[in-house]
Amino acid sequence: MRQVLLVSAAASMLAVGAPAALAQDAGGIKEIDKPASQLVEVLGQEIELPAGKHKIRVVTATVDPKTAAAWHTHPSPVYVFVREGSLSMEVEGKEVNELTAGDATAEPLNARMRVVNKGDVPAKAVVFQVSPVDAAFLEQEAKADDAAQ
Repeated sequence: MRQVLLVSAAASMLAVGAPAALAQDAGGIKEIDKPASQLVEVLGQEIELPAGKHKIRVVTATVDPKTAAAWHTHPSPVYVFVREGSLSMEVEGKEVNELTAGDATAEPLNARMRVVNKGDVPAKAVVFQVSPVDAAFLEQEAKADDAAQ
């Protein structure tokens, strides 16, 4: 996380004091003297990881209008960035977290939770997770019908 913060700070300093355009190639691409035209950190959180190999997952998710996802838990840190629409994150025992496009949040470890799209348009999110290689992305609860069998 410190790397991201340092890059963001460096980009901000460059944006303030340096000219943006350095050169333009034959294809019409303008080269700038900073890492990106704009860097905005929407979430920063320190985490501790166990030793060993880890897997980074980047997953896109779409939640249809008027739809509640299944209750589940995450055994490893999960971060959600809402690209379009809005989502209500329900975590058992906590207040509902309302998220709209541009918002990001960390999902709590091993907490029973789900997301709900109460809106009239699909909600689209990008989900990031760092976990031990053999760990599941999530653990979904069995449906009541499944448990009865």
